[in-house]
Amino acid sequence: MITTPDRRARPLPRLDAASALVVLILLSPLLVAIAAILRCCGDHRVLFRQERVGQHETPFTILKFLTMNAQTVDSGTITRSDDPGVLAFGRVLRRTKLNELPQLWNVLRGDMALVGPRPLPRSSFEHYPLDARQVITTMKPGLTGIGSVFFHDEERMPKMLGKCDRACYLEDIMPLKAELELWYARHRSVWIDVKIIAATCAVAVAPHARFYVTWFPVEHLLRGSSLYGYFMNSLSRAAAT
Repeated sequence: MITTPDRRARPLPRLDAASALVVLILLSPLLVAIAAILRCCGDHRVLFRQERVGQHETPFTILKFLTMNAQTVDSGTITRSDDPGVLAFGRVLRRTKLNELPQLWNVLRGDMALVGPRPLPRSSFEHYPLDARQVITTMKPGLTGIGSVFFHDEERMPKMLGKCDRACYLEDIMPLKAELELWYARHRSVWIDVKIIAATCAVAVAPHARFYVTWFPVEHLLRGSSLYGYFMNSLSRAAAT
């Protein structure tokens, strides 16, 4: 049975909006540069907007830097890096996660937190079990989260499992992602948030790194998943190099 998160789990008040404002100011030259490049390539749009499921299942519009052609729909499932709909510059943004930076505005607005469950489109969110959805939506969705750290390169997983993208997403990725988000709901704290932010920065710099797996005591969740070998084998290879 899934338990409701402990409301005392985070003893300090969150400073998400203030932190988002500071980061927006500090990164404003980078944001302007990315926007200028996007205006000069593809279909000249800068932002991608999509409705996502928020806290208490309230929908909100998420913002991202555009990484795909206008004719290509971001389904919220797996988008391969070699998808012909992904812009050349968009591949760089997706690999480094810089395409997510406009969500700092969502944090500033109060739609999102810096750390929390990643918000999904309704069509994807409903693949979570009902009891998991009820717990996940007690929290604000996050700019980053444990699910987004562990699945930052999920486009590689179908090939490893020998499955088509959709089957892998529904049968392998979504069940483990739900378990990880529920683990976060039960254990969230300032320290866990700091580790998630640090892991997010690490995988942005080194996308194939797996050392972050050892930062979170979730091996029991990975062991029960078909993706256990993916994470453990990658971690072993990283340790050997």
